[in-house]
Amino acid sequence: MTGTMTDQPIDHETPTERPDSGGLAGAVAPEGIAGALAIVVVVVILAARLAFAGGTGPGPTPRPTVALTPAPTIAPGSPIAGAISTLLGIDQNLLLVRGTLTDELKKPAIDIRGEMAGISGQIKSAKAPLEVLSESPLGHAVATDLGAVYSKVNQAIIDTQVNIQDQATWRKGTQAVIDILLGLEVVDIQLAALLTQPSDSLLPTFAPSPTASQSTGPSPTTTLQPTFAPTSTPPSAPPSASASVPPSPSPGPNILLDPGFEAGVGSPWSLVLNDALAGASVGADQTDPHGGTTSARIDIAATTGRQSAISFQQGNLTVQAGADYRVTLWARAAGGRNIRVRITTASGQTLGNGTNQFAIGPAWTPLILDFSSILGTDTAVLAVEVGESGQSVWIDDVGIARIPPGAP
Repeated sequence: MTGTMTDQPIDHETPTERPDSGGLAGAVAPEGIAGALAIVVVVVILAARLAFAGGTGPGPTPRPTVALTPAPTIAPGSPIAGAISTLLGIDQNLLLVRGTLTDELKKPAIDIRGEMAGISGQIKSAKAPLEVLSESPLGHAVATDLGAVYSKVNQAIIDTQVNIQDQATWRKGTQAVIDILLGLEVVDIQLAALLTQPSDSLLPTFAPSPTASQSTGPSPTTTLQPTFAPTSTPPSAPPSASASVPPSPSPGPNILLDPGFEAGVGSPWSLVLNDALAGASVGADQTDPHGGTTSARIDIAATTGRQSAISFQQGNLTVQAGADYRVTLWARAAGGRNIRVRITTASGQTLGNGTNQFAIGPAWTPLILDFSSILGTDTAVLAVEVGESGQSVWIDDVGIARIPPGAP
């Protein structure tokens, strides 16, 4: 968090009257003043000679130069990129709960203690990735803003829990939480923008010149001579459609069955419609797989605009409480659109921070989601939600693996 500097009051001396000839001025003779000035001049000359003398002769005087070095960037797959992805997932969950709270306020009597506890848990899980982002010069400001929103939400929840029997208090507190959570939308735009920082932008920094010019004395003025430091190698481009490697090395064994759909798109995979007005179908497609011979193709006939309306899933997955996991998959679409990846319980509750929304297009795109599970279960579900728009979606080479403790 940034602090605020407060200007300290400055004491100004009160002008005093000039002493008359009978005071100090009269006691000091002109000859004394001249002698004092001569001493000052001699001291200044000696100090200058000591400052610029070197060895037996004049030495080199380094001239400061301006070296343009690459601005800090966030490389895909880096800890900071993972922290941003995690925070965006947490905020997505919080905004979903915000919608639930809004619906609850429409009821005659509300009991949102479970929702409030869930919000507190989500914010607690944001502590570690928020610290990672805050340590980055590029992300410190956004981390500060995001942390401020979290702190305000926590305080509103604490204030609301003062009297759990008072409906008026709960309604007031619920509305306060709803209003504060709305601020996440603005911060998340800035947060997502960090992942698209240009790798060739340059920031000026001052560095000593590699060579110093000879001089017999101090330069009358300081000259800034621009030099250019070598730029760092930009992050590599996403693998082409013909690549067969996963988006990120799996940290452990894949807990999914038939992750490349080589056995088809039947069990253990399933297409779930969570809205009576939604319509979609899934099938095996061998025309342009990412890896192997087959990918899963989801064609959407009707949608209500909600991502969760159409979900391609595999369930009965085992995750452990407090453990970290990484989801990797490749996806493409008939046109530009968003899809959402979630790790949930069998009842649809998101596990920890296991959710994120991704933008995809006609080219195969690697998607990575790191999450921490807040509870252990043998019935976890991987859900790829595609109900936002009618563009067909292809999925291939999906993986979920546990990240060992201490792994980067």
